[in-house]
Amino acid sequence: MRIRPTLLGWKAMSLLAALTLAFFATAYSNLFFLLVATCGALGGLGAVVGAANLRGVAVLGCELPLAAAGERRAVAVRLTAPKPRFDLRVALALAEDGAAPAPVGVCAMVAGPTTLAGELQPRDRGVATVRAVRIASSWPFGLFTASRDVPFAGELTTYPAPAGDARQAAVVAGGRAAGGARDASVAGLRPFRAGDSVTDVHWKATARRGAPVVKERDVEAPLADATVVDRRLPPAAFATALAGAAADVLEHARLGMPLQLRSQGTRLALNGRRDGAAALLRWLAAAAPLPADAGPPQETAS
Repeated sequence: MRIRPTLLGWKAMSLLAALTLAFFATAYSNLFFLLVATCGALGGLGAVVGAANLRGVAVLGCELPLAAAGERRAVAVRLTAPKPRFDLRVALALAEDGAAPAPVGVCAMVAGPTTLAGELQPRDRGVATVRAVRIASSWPFGLFTASRDVPFAGELTTYPAPAGDARQAAVVAGGRAAGGARDASVAGLRPFRAGDSVTDVHWKATARRGAPVVKERDVEAPLADATVVDRRLPPAAFATALAGAAADVLEHARLGMPLQLRSQGTRLALNGRRDGAAALLRWLAAAAPLPADAGPPQETAS
């Protein structure tokens, strides 16, 4: 629990100091004693009641949905208290050193389970760890602000902002955001026939046999598109590749289509469910570039 004077509180303490000085310096000691006693009592009462106003406030849960970089995020914090609590300001305390709390909103009164809905300011791409929900109040007189952190573990995941032309730009930049990659399971090998796709050629078997050999796909296995992010790209091209991959993930999730996301040491799958994109978007939010001499992205299983 922390209690600090507000701007009004500092002014009130300056007035109290002036009244105390007047009490000792003038002949109207009874009047100034009454004023000093009244101001001191109000200040002490404000600090005690303000601290008591936060006791018993608990966090039942938080809804912290994913959001694109540069977009506002709707959040909801569920609070409860055994007795009515008033004028509670709610913010998310982040684990990063020096990071300012993210304000959620103000709840005029909490009496039993209460949901506070608010919006967070836009954030840059990344994953921020939420360590606590910070509850503060200047009730009842506005002289002191009492605050306390209620422990809560969560994340603010901000994925790259998708752009309409990001996919093509990623191809030009070397991000290789490729669609339509046939990545179904391989049932066997057979000789090349007219009409077979070059992407299905099994090059190792072709070299051994001296004739074109293609991979026979399992007809019952779903064909999944793939988006590939090469983390060895320069910063600008890397950001473009991430934006293209985010556009792919969101579009496939909207259509309910499967998708694979591949990168260095990473291979994630979107199974076609609209709520299954969170893992892929979180990876895009946290992805960091690699040095130019790093290995290539994860290849398709053969």
